[in-house]
Amino acid sequence: MTPVSLPVLLCVIPLTWLAAALLPLRRKPIAMALGGLAMTAAAGGMPAVLLTGLSVCTGWLTVRLLPDRRRHRRRTVLYGIFGAVLQLLLLIPGALLLTGAARLPLLLCVMQSLDCIRLRVLGQMQIPALSAFWYYQCALPRLFCGPVQTYSEADRQYRSCAPSVQLAGRGALRCTRGLMQCVLLSAPMCTLWRELTAQHAAVSAADTWLLLTVFYCAVYYAVRGLAELGTGLAALMGYVLPEPFREPAFARSLADLTDRWLTWLAQWCRRMLLRDGLPLDNASYFVRMMLLFCVLGSYLRPGLQVLLWSALAAALLTLSRALRRRGFTLPRTAAKIAVGLCVLLCAGLMQADSVTGSIGMLRALTGANGLLFTGGTLYLVKIHWVPLLLSLVGLLPCGRMLRAAMHKSRVLRQMGSVLIPLCELAVLLLCMTELLRQWTAQI
Repeated sequence: MTPVSLPVLLCVIPLTWLAAALLPLRRKPIAMALGGLAMTAAAGGMPAVLLTGLSVCTGWLTVRLLPDRRRHRRRTVLYGIFGAVLQLLLLIPGALLLTGAARLPLLLCVMQSLDCIRLRVLGQMQIPALSAFWYYQCALPRLFCGPVQTYSEADRQYRSCAPSVQLAGRGALRCTRGLMQCVLLSAPMCTLWRELTAQHAAVSAADTWLLLTVFYCAVYYAVRGLAELGTGLAALMGYVLPEPFREPAFARSLADLTDRWLTWLAQWCRRMLLRDGLPLDNASYFVRMMLLFCVLGSYLRPGLQVLLWSALAAALLTLSRALRRRGFTLPRTAAKIAVGLCVLLCAGLMQADSVTGSIGMLRALTGANGLLFTGGTLYLVKIHWVPLLLSLVGLLPCGRMLRAAMHKSRVLRQMGSVLIPLCELAVLLLCMTELLRQWTAQI
């Protein structure tokens, strides 16, 4: 589910950090780019490295060969469209040759290349050197599901790199938190989801809602954990990445959810699809959102059920947008419940392995096969009740509540100064033990 493994944690990340710490400022991007390629190789092997390198090289060639917009505007636009289509076509072999999280580095490089092509077509980007473009595309912190940034933004961050003990401490804390979410929460939820699916436990309405909740938690903690790892690694290397994940479980609308769930993705969508200088009606907005969801969904989880998921997600976003423009709002609690149900419903269509499975899931949600839990589901819940309970509790703002309590109480601050490092060390040891168990099982 995630590119987190013992080789990455024990070899790639420490060596990259050590090289970045020892090299001068202008050489740090070299170490981060090599670390990103090593992580890509560890996650997807040589096919992932070749496809990622092909995306970087073709993206740079497109930016380099685009004619001057002031002299050949139409030709510039045509060349830009050709380069963008070429980047999107690279996702096809990526979906066929790569599996799981090994697809993420290629996807991020393609999205950044599309952003650079757009800026170059608009005449808002200078032609970078090939080496600088490589460093920009393959930086290790960004490949951990980090933010898709423009070339100028990434360059400013590299130039403002200033390692410090305080920043490194925050980075180490975020890395530990990301490991916990990937290894101790997302991985058990993936196992429970596979067991529920294999035993055909999603029969009644309660079984189906539990299956959707487990699948959502698996994806939620995988994405959130990778985002924490990316920002933590950046802090360890001396610079700050923008916050990519802002408690999407507490969104009050679907638009708010898109801003909270990977903020950089929402910003990229606005730059690429929604801000063309003309107001978009609801039909145009629906078509653009469905096109985006079809491409992303087909790449991450190929299948015809992606069409149903894309249509439902785009329709819900369009409806939310239309109601918001008319001034219609729900009370806070009702809005959060409605958003949660919409997210679980979309997750159900995405996790199905076929169109028939999606239709069967929708039928089960209505209670056509019963309402209560079946025996097989209760048995699996009893086995995995600890990670399931921790995953559900993790959706609550526990960290915010704990920080508020420590801010008010001096005793809690003193206890936290001792207990928090011990808890971090215990979580790190648990993560390493679990990864070692998984690694030995594969051998």
